[in-house]
Amino acid sequence: MQNSNVSVIIPFFNSEKYFLQLFECLNQQKLAENDEIIFIDNGSTDNSAILVKDFCIKFKNARYIFFNDKSDSYAARNIGVKYSKNEILIFTDSDCLPEPFWIDEIKKSMKKKTIISGKVNIYIENPSNIWEVFDSNAHMANNHAEKSRNIATANMAVYKEDFLKVGKFLERYSGGDYEWSQRSKNCDMKILYNKDVIVNHPPRTTKNQIIKKEARIAYGQGKNDKIKEKNFLKCMIIYILKIFYLKPQIKYTKIFIKYNISFFKIIYFFFYFFHIRIIHIKFFICGYRNIEPRKLHI
Repeated sequence: MQNSNVSVIIPFFNSEKYFLQLFECLNQQKLAENDEIIFIDNGSTDNSAILVKDFCIKFKNARYIFFNDKSDSYAARNIGVKYSKNEILIFTDSDCLPEPFWIDEIKKSMKKKTIISGKVNIYIENPSNIWEVFDSNAHMANNHAEKSRNIATANMAVYKEDFLKVGKFLERYSGGDYEWSQRSKNCDMKILYNKDVIVNHPPRTTKNQIIKKEARIAYGQGKNDKIKEKNFLKCMIIYILKIFYLKPQIKYTKIFIKYNISFFKIIYFFFYFFHIRIIHIKFFICGYRNIEPRKLHI
């Protein structure tokens, strides 16, 4: 399927600090003449638009689209799909760094009625930083996608006609890729994990960065449950019970021990892990009530 052209879809919001490295990675890709890279600006207020527009002038395969109707990366991705020109859709994020043969590997492995789930390598810079270790093991686990049917749009590819059969991403701010992955089963779509389709992702290194990520996840779930008209009280009971669910603590303790993280740091982490569970409830409610996410600074 190497003769098929690709449309790489990259939504962004205030991503200027990532762009120089991302542009370098995109310059290293093996692109056909009609391949395209679509940047969708979801209302940035920093210098992101200037940097992207300048890149598009220098890089003939790239183009810029402004979309600020909704503060939602999945709405931006849907716009990217709408204006894409090619047979294959590739999704990644503005803070991801694709390996040089990323697009080439995708083209080699593409099949109809198949979703390519690539490796998202959240690299650990400091093994003694417990937040980095947690982030690397808790988020974007595309390597388990074949079983869990949860694919992160940080590294995902699919034929456009197959994407449209499944339907657009649910615009729920966070988790729209996972919901879409689950829905793809109804269209008999297969998931193929390819360890050679690699993007690198910087780790979240602080407690506040992790809290912000977890807040977005809970917000997206709340918005999803509201869209699907799930009973609010039942949802709240589930989130309250999760506070006392110990299986994740056991799982992460084993991982932290593997990285030789001290007992004191592990206790410190789980103190805040309990706090994160409380935050889940707060932001789930915000999502369920459809509060504007940028007002929440997440």
